[in-house]
Amino acid sequence: DRPQPTQDLSKKEFLIRKVSLRISFNLQLNNRI
Repeated sequence: DRPQPTQDLSKKEFLIRKVSLRISFNLQLNNRI
């Protein structure tokens, strides 16, 4: 049995999405000031 790569990929994608969301949020805050 080898682990499914799709699960790992989805985890990575989720993390990337979270980070990018936070980055965009920070950028918006910086632009407001």
